[in-house]
Amino acid sequence: MRTRLEATELWFLRRMMRISWTDKLTNDAVLLKADTQRSLLQVITSRQIRFLGHVLRKNELEEIALTGKIEGK
Repeated sequence: MRTRLEATELWFLRRMMRISWTDKLTNDAVLLKADTQRSLLQVITSRQIRFLGHVLRKNELEEIALTGKIEGK
């Protein structure tokens, strides 16, 4: 999944910069030309962590299911 997300990120960059897939540019050259770094995975991870914190602050079914604190037998 990680490699597919990284490939998608570079595909987005190539589309935004109108670089054809037939052009022989490496991924590093595309990143250098765009003056950017790969950041999609970091953004996804930080948003997942923020969402998890949001769910755990609520004391409802989602928090109970994630923490496994189910009362009873």
